[in-house]
Amino acid sequence: MHQRYAHPGGFSAIDPAARWISSLPTAFVPFGNRIMASAWAYTSFYKTFLVPPTATAAAGDGAGEQQAPLVNVTLTISADDAVVVLVNNQPVGRTLPEDFQQGAPPIMMRFALQGGSRHLIVLQCRSTGGPAVVVATLTAPDGAVLARTDYSWLWIQ
Repeated sequence: MHQRYAHPGGFSAIDPAARWISSLPTAFVPFGNRIMASAWAYTSFYKTFLVPPTATAAAGDGAGEQQAPLVNVTLTISADDAVVVLVNNQPVGRTLPEDFQQGAPPIMMRFALQGGSRHLIVLQCRSTGGPAVVVATLTAPDGAVLARTDYSWLWIQ
């Protein structure tokens, strides 16, 4: 199971390069200047990423290769209004609408992934008053960024 807690420093302390993303081009335009806004919005954002191996596998005795060890990663995330996080089609955490309030700290989730492998992360976002938006950073134990929200994420509604 994952651990979930609020980070007091916000995203500027974690990863200033992470960007809020949305499937709606006008998501970051002030409400009064938008041509249209939906009352409810569901959007899934997804991306693949690599978790590098943390140790070299020992030389085998001919019985096959050893798998890389599990790596504990941390996902720092904030979504308007809520998000369900899936990694490799398995739920690893969620935020609730009450987690997103003006000035509220982002939520951090910790879970383990296989090192030396590519993984798929899906952020299933929901908003009750306009476009769904999210910002997230996935880091390794040493603080290296494995994935962050930016223009390269794909999405589906």
